[in-house]
Amino acid sequence: VVRSEIQYQVRRLARHPSVVVWNACNECLYDNGSETSTTNGQTNTKGHEQIRKYIDFAMTTVAQTDPSRAIWPTSPSKGGWASGVDRA
Repeated sequence: VVRSEIQYQVRRLARHPSVVVWNACNECLYDNGSETSTTNGQTNTKGHEQIRKYIDFAMTTVAQTDPSRAIWPTSPSKGGWASGVDRA
């Protein structure tokens, strides 16, 4: 179901002039599998591993469906977006 939905959306949007790059996951925490979280003293990588697997799956599916565009793994969501605009 997920693969067919990704393929459908890529095919549907591929001709849109504003699509320059595909994004596999919006604001997912992803750090090449090295990110961990700690709850009650226990280190947890399972959730991050599942996200990594989904992003890898989504990127592969998108690349097979539209090989003409680049794919970015995920948009940033690790903080650093305080004012909304980076004036640097």
